[in-house]
Amino acid sequence: MMGKVLSVVSRPFRNYNVGNRAAKRIAQEKPKPAPRHPSTIKYLKDTVDLPSSKDSAKIPEEYLSRLKQVYVKSEGPSASDSETDASKRKLPKTRGAYSDPEYGFFEPEVIPTGKISMRQAIELLIRHQDDPDKWTAQMVAKEYKLDLVLTQQMLLYFRAYEMWMPPKKAGSKRPQDSVKKFIIPPKDDPLPRIK
Repeated sequence: MMGKVLSVVSRPFRNYNVGNRAAKRIAQEKPKPAPRHPSTIKYLKDTVDLPSSKDSAKIPEEYLSRLKQVYVKSEGPSASDSETDASKRKLPKTRGAYSDPEYGFFEPEVIPTGKISMRQAIELLIRHQDDPDKWTAQMVAKEYKLDLVLTQQMLLYFRAYEMWMPPKKAGSKRPQDSVKKFIIPPKDDPLPRIK
């Protein structure tokens, strides 16, 4: 606190007549530089005695005639080899903006046997919920090449989401009629639903 007070008080005295004091200081004679070491003096004389860049740019005619006789043969890889290497690299095929994926992430192009993608999982859950007699665990496991035990557990513990909207009240201006149900629920569903 005290240091700040002192700096605030001393600032006007320090900045008084700054322009005139700076002009006086600039107008003073410059101090003489310190004497140089003898090796430094020799180095400076050598650099001053060097020919100018304009003189060094002139190349003697005999050097130019010798340069015309030189023939260089390259043994490196050819330009066509480098072009084929560049074409082997995977580059993007489109330069446009990518759209957002349907399920929040991009699906793999190749799915190994015994695995399924998010799209396939939702599809088989919907098929099983729509027609459990036709799409049994054995049928789903055979269709998607999955383990039977894991398929039975998946069909038992997982369900596809469904959306239920409350009925439209008289005089209400909410656009609930435009909302569609995504998945039909099972008929013997014991879980309460939002209505």
